[in-house]
Amino acid sequence: MKIWVSAGELSGDLRASEVIESIQQLTNVSLKGIGGQNLLNLGLQPLETIDNLGHVGFVEVIKHIPFYLKLLRRAKDDILSWQPNVVLLVDYPGFNMRLLKSVGRHVPVAYYIIPQVWAWLPQRAKALRLAKAIFTILPFEKDFLARYGIHSHYVGHPLAFKIKQYVPNGLPWKDYIALLPGSRTFEIKNILPIMLQVAKNLPYETFVIAGIPKQKALIESILLQHNLPNVNVVYDRTYDVLAHAQYAIVTSGTASLETALFKVPEIVLYKGNWLSYLIARTLITVNFISLPNLILNEPLIPELIQQDCSPQNILKHLEIITSRRKQIIEGYNAIENILFTDTPPPQKVAQILVDLFA
Repeated sequence: MKIWVSAGELSGDLRASEVIESIQQLTNVSLKGIGGQNLLNLGLQPLETIDNLGHVGFVEVIKHIPFYLKLLRRAKDDILSWQPNVVLLVDYPGFNMRLLKSVGRHVPVAYYIIPQVWAWLPQRAKALRLAKAIFTILPFEKDFLARYGIHSHYVGHPLAFKIKQYVPNGLPWKDYIALLPGSRTFEIKNILPIMLQVAKNLPYETFVIAGIPKQKALIESILLQHNLPNVNVVYDRTYDVLAHAQYAIVTSGTASLETALFKVPEIVLYKGNWLSYLIARTLITVNFISLPNLILNEPLIPELIQQDCSPQNILKHLEIITSRRKQIIEGYNAIENILFTDTPPPQKVAQILVDLFA
């Protein structure tokens, strides 16, 4: 089975590799496309690797438009010459939606972890009609697509299954507040110093940063500037950090859902380029930015965005989530019940792909 896969970020590379690994248990696979180390380990012949990708925000992406246009042409040419059984798009919407429009009339395309068309510019959903198979991981996505006459398979959320099965390893600290500053350089530069100001104001609390290895140099340089004895850092052990945390301060993104599934009361932060933020505000049609609040459609956890993302506001909301701990945990339990499925989502996706395209 020839599969051309496009996964342009760390999380997409991981989710795509889970699907490909499940397909490999069902049939032989030849693999080409765009991905990272997880897909490379499964035999991906890379057109491009994620090391050169992952720009986020309107302004940041605009700076790299020539690169992405060239990559789009290269991807289209490679797909049309190779003629795969299916092109598997995983997340990475800015690029993958354009790739879908470019090749969707020529080869079968499947999309796993679709763009958040329900959040901004919902008319973009119409382009998904070009996909031969769509796999949704949030329950409201299936209903949303149905309004546009688009059939999809709801497979549950891969993180819900993964975290439910996770067996944590111990850490040397107890009763600490977890800090998740994100994985991208601009996130860490903008948000980690604010998190450390919170730690400075709470010298008798213990804080543990969940860092990713590729950002170690940046994290260590910021820590050196602050020199806080109550702040610790571990790398490549985010789930262990969350498994033992009392509370968490989290940069907006998938980590907010992971924190919820570990049942850790949290505050979600976002602070980015002002122009990108102002553009996004005019386009976004939902009331929340964090996945826990979006899934429940209610303000279960605090979201502190741009000018509201300050040490003073975080300190205030730490007191609030402490008083609302029971209510927040009940909300997290509801989220887990919505997203968890008995069969792992990657296995569901793999079986459907093999049935349809092998």
